[in-house]
Amino acid sequence: MNSEQYTSRSHRTTFKPKKSHSTLKTVLTTLGVLLAVIAIALGALGFKVYSDAKTAVNAAQDPKASSISVTTADFANKDPFTTLIVGTDTVAGQKVATTIVLAAINPTTEKTTFLNIAPDIIMSDEKTTFAQFYREQGLQATINKLQSLFNVKINKYALLDMNMLGSLTQATGGVAVENATTFSADGYSFNVGTLNLKTTAKTNAYLDYRETDTEDSFLTRQQGVGMALLDNLKQPKILVTHYSAILDTLSANVKTNITFADSRTIARNYYQALQTTTKINLHTNTDKSTGVAIKSLNTTKAAKAGQTFNEALAN
Repeated sequence: MNSEQYTSRSHRTTFKPKKSHSTLKTVLTTLGVLLAVIAIALGALGFKVYSDAKTAVNAAQDPKASSISVTTADFANKDPFTTLIVGTDTVAGQKVATTIVLAAINPTTEKTTFLNIAPDIIMSDEKTTFAQFYREQGLQATINKLQSLFNVKINKYALLDMNMLGSLTQATGGVAVENATTFSADGYSFNVGTLNLKTTAKTNAYLDYRETDTEDSFLTRQQGVGMALLDNLKQPKILVTHYSAILDTLSANVKTNITFADSRTIARNYYQALQTTTKINLHTNTDKSTGVAIKSLNTTKAAKAGQTFNEALAN
């Protein structure tokens, strides 16, 4: 069975799922801005910001959350907890999982540990990729499978539209990035040098271009935008000025079982843990006999990764 490849919605060329370093930048951008805005809302900026933050987090609630079974964690008691993050991209009109990450957030060690699971990895026991399993079986089956495969307990989940980088760029007032290749996409021209990206459409065109591009340069562009956004989000003036647009973007692109009450407690008790991150490498078997590198994961290697992940949750 061949590992899955996906197609750019603009140029219909195949590309592999986003690599871990780019994926984690996007995840951190999303978590960072959410907690930063909530922290402001809990501060001295008044009821309006607090009310808007509450409205946005409530709007991001997954309407199916009550039917999804997960393990409870006590945030008030500062229990370490886990979050499943599934990022999707729009491919040929369908939502496809391009990112699957397990995060362990430990307030005692003040660290967040990521286990990045490439969606094109084939599960040896299922004979299918993680992406295909998620698409065909759904969220609950995926949670159950990951818990069994890695011997972990999942407490929370967040479903992210990975196209939100463009929306966040506009919501934060724009970013400046260095571009190494001259190209045109979706009616926009991008020259070598410093680019000022201010709108969702232009940023998405810049990020989605893959027609004659390599995977590495695509990831470099995505990482550049992600890092520029993180720089924006470190500036209180930008958060205060653009908080409403930022919250609107998050509520439109995130679905989660994290409630506003959860968010308030996490902002108070876990913020420092989200500032220091580490990554667990998931080792796989690679078969090149067909001329295409096909990665597979057996239960032994999954158990080893799960053990390391659980150690990150220990106090």
